[in-house]
Amino acid sequence: MKTQHSLGGERQLSIWLLFVVLVGIGLRFAYVNRPLGHQLQASWRQADEVQLARNFYRDGMNIFYPRIDWRGDTPGYVEMEFPLLPWVAALLYHIFGYHEEFLRLLSALLETASLLLFVRLCRHVLPPVGVVLAVAAFALNPLLIYLATAMQPDPWMLLFVLLAMALIWRWQAKPKKTILLGAAATIAAAILAKAPAAYVGLVFAWMDRKGFTYGIEELSMATLDRIAARGGRYWFVHRSELEQDHLQVLVDQHYRLVAACSQEYFLYDLQPSHQ
Repeated sequence: MKTQHSLGGERQLSIWLLFVVLVGIGLRFAYVNRPLGHQLQASWRQADEVQLARNFYRDGMNIFYPRIDWRGDTPGYVEMEFPLLPWVAALLYHIFGYHEEFLRLLSALLETASLLLFVRLCRHVLPPVGVVLAVAAFALNPLLIYLATAMQPDPWMLLFVLLAMALIWRWQAKPKKTILLGAAATIAAAILAKAPAAYVGLVFAWMDRKGFTYGIEELSMATLDRIAARGGRYWFVHRSELEQDHLQVLVDQHYRLVAACSQEYFLYDLQPSHQ
């Protein structure tokens, strides 16, 4: 039975955890209404996101054909990550009117959801003191605070990555095919949001090296790899269609990573039995 002293200590840690989370949320919304300006970091990228959202709003909501302004005499189609952020912002423009701040608001909401999900994960795997310290490191991370109101797709990627890890952790406790397939699909969504998420696919390789058994005969490492890689392959398949319409290049260099990671046996060959 817990003593009064231990209960008091846990209560204090809970108060500290709540305080850290509230401060983290406050920092993520502090500058959500600031305008787009040239003094911002990566202002060129945020300017492109504003253009993409505005052109979805004006020229049509086909999410597979994002357009930028620096198009010359072309339709302005651009090869890039899956344009979920500007598309959702354009949807909000149609509902509430044109307000560029919606791009920052969406990022802040996504970062807040990531923070709360991170808290949940920490409480499952760490002792109370460790939870407070880990959450503080996440909540007060300057880069994450900056991205929370940046007009960039990074918050989408972060949320999908954390969701994938949460599903993998849940699958370890309760092995079910739907949970593991959901994790692979979520990694695919993270890759669609931004290419560096392809590294999360290495978690499947780690799981295989650690000897995790899937408990499902038809579910193999190669199957999970193919599902997770679909997000990266979308860009290469769709690019061939856009090239016919004089596409512009926004993030071509980023997807060289996905070109390597989306090979059929990229992770499969990392298994001990194939070395």
